[in-house]
Amino acid sequence: MFEQITDKSNRIIRKYKKGSTVFNEGDSTQEMFIIKKGEVSIEKKLDDGTDDIIQLTLLKKGNFFGEMSMIEGLPRSARARATTDLELQTVHSGSFLVILQRDPTFAFEVINTLSSRIRRMNENLVNVMKESNIDNNRVNSIFAKLNKE
Repeated sequence: MFEQITDKSNRIIRKYKKGSTVFNEGDSTQEMFIIKKGEVSIEKKLDDGTDDIIQLTLLKKGNFFGEMSMIEGLPRSARARATTDLELQTVHSGSFLVILQRDPTFAFEVINTLSSRIRRMNENLVNVMKESNIDNNRVNSIFAKLNKE
C-alpha cells in the first residue's frame, strides 16, 4: 500500500549505504519515509549510563517510519539506521495531509499499521517482563505512575 503513493510533489528519493544513519534520536525533522528498497533498523539508546543500543524493530520494503516525529512535531524518539543499501521516499508533513485527505484507504492503512505496531510492542513488553520475573505489583506501580504523566 505505501509503495503506491504517487503525489507528484512527493517524489524525493534518498539513498543510503549500508550502515548509514537516516536520522538520530533527538533530530528535529518534518518528514516520514517509505522504504522503496532495503531494510532499516529502528534503534534506541538505553538510558542506563552505557552506550548500549537496542533494536526496536527491523523494517523492510513497503514499510514506513519517522511518522511519529512528523505527526507530533517532536524530536525523533529513536535512531534509524540502514542495515542494507537503502532507497527511501520522503513524505513531508504537508504532502502527508494532502494524501490522507485524497485517499481514505491510505489513511486507514496508516492507522492499521500504527495500531499493529502498538499491539506488538505491548506483547513484547509483557514477554520481557515475564522473562525477567518482574513482580506484578512493581509493574502495576510503574504503569500507574506512567499513566499519570
